[in-house]
Amino acid sequence: MSKKRGLMYLFAFLTLVITGCKEVVPSSDCELISVNGFEGAIINRHNIVEIVVDNNKTTLDFNNLFVVSEKATYKVFDKDQSSEIEEAHLDLANNEFKLKVTAEDEVSFKLYTINVYRTKEFEVNYENEEGVYEIVDLNHGPAPVTITENKDYNFTLAKLDDSYNFSVSVNEVPLEPNTNGVYQIKNVIVDLNIKVSKVKKTYKITLPPREGFMIIDNNGGNINSYELTFEYGSRFDFRIELLNIDNYEKADKDKPYFKVLINEIELDSYNDYDFYALEDIRENYNLKIDTSNIVLKSYEVNYENEEGIYELVDLLGDPAPKTININKDYSFKINQLDEKYDIEVKVDGVIYLPEDGVYTVKGVKSDLNIEVNASIKTFTLGFPEVEERIAYDIIVDGTHMSDPEIEVEYGSNLSITLQLKEGYEKVDEEEPLFKVFIGDVRLGIYNCEENACSINLEFIIRDYDFTIDTDNIREKELG
Repeated sequence: MSKKRGLMYLFAFLTLVITGCKEVVPSSDCELISVNGFEGAIINRHNIVEIVVDNNKTTLDFNNLFVVSEKATYKVFDKDQSSEIEEAHLDLANNEFKLKVTAEDEVSFKLYTINVYRTKEFEVNYENEEGVYEIVDLNHGPAPVTITENKDYNFTLAKLDDSYNFSVSVNEVPLEPNTNGVYQIKNVIVDLNIKVSKVKKTYKITLPPREGFMIIDNNGGNINSYELTFEYGSRFDFRIELLNIDNYEKADKDKPYFKVLINEIELDSYNDYDFYALEDIRENYNLKIDTSNIVLKSYEVNYENEEGIYELVDLLGDPAPKTININKDYSFKINQLDEKYDIEVKVDGVIYLPEDGVYTVKGVKSDLNIEVNASIKTFTLGFPEVEERIAYDIIVDGTHMSDPEIEVEYGSNLSITLQLKEGYEKVDEEEPLFKVFIGDVRLGIYNCEENACSINLEFIIRDYDFTIDTDNIREKELG
């Protein structure tokens, strides 16, 4: 690194404004031709002349200073032309005088306005850092180490190390470049101390929400944040850990569980598919993790429907699914197609009872085997005990019945006959031989003959409990 310091110089600029000769003589007879000792003086078409003098020159002697037309003479006045001046005292600011050049006829003349500027040069101090940055001029050469007062100082910053961000301040005031990368200090009136500060560039990696998995850093720690910061050129090693991995499997066994995208570009994994590395970080990244290849483990549900009798359906009435995900509840209904059957459901050999018509197997962890047993419904017909049948017999479909009840299948038709025994007779011929009740309700439709009554039951779909009233029957008298 080198430190450059500039020397201080002072210059003065002399400006003359010319009015022009009168028409008595040619204008060339009252011209200002040059300024002695100031080769750089410029006389422009507006009659302005600029002269540079040394900084330590605080006075300016006008005697023999100006070269005018042959035989012409000149005088210098203050700016108001109120008094003639032979020697001027120069300030650092603008110094204005009037120059009158008179032709030989002493009538024709030109009037010039003289502006004298006594300016100062200031030091420009800065340091370069080898291999990192350099302060250069607009032609990429070393930046000047001095600047003239009230002039603009321009420079650029050659950035030699791309891993840094740079900031520039001048006299401890931040300075920003223009759109062309040029730093400019306007109208310099003090020494300049240029300082360049550098910080390592940093970049952000945005992480996605995590559901069902964790992002683990190379130290084994779980990354909980959604944004990470890395310095220029850094490396980010990470792996993805699937939570409750025993509950999941790959949809495509030949692909990794996760697809990792960096700014929409897939990042290859290494080390058994779940380790990743992002190297030489030089930009911001958006990390996405595609979990579409991860599916819950599922199990088969085995069952068979019996055509015309029953079918298994889901809660919406559609066919019950043939698979179920791990730990999920499997619910189904039995759509009974024939009401004459009783249904018994077993899952893996265990009887299941429905709740509000729904069968539920909770937390499935293996294949399910559902067995549905359909048996025809039976109903019970109950009659008085045998001991109560003193005066009659009960005949069902031609067969004497000695038991107090019989079972019949759903939809059966039965003929029941109440047969009066020998030795008994009807009391009142106008009344039926038997009064038959089902529960508390008297059965009103049946056929009675002299010694028997017949009851026909069609399409039995319920239990019956018969009570038989024999008040109109008596034992015959002997003789």
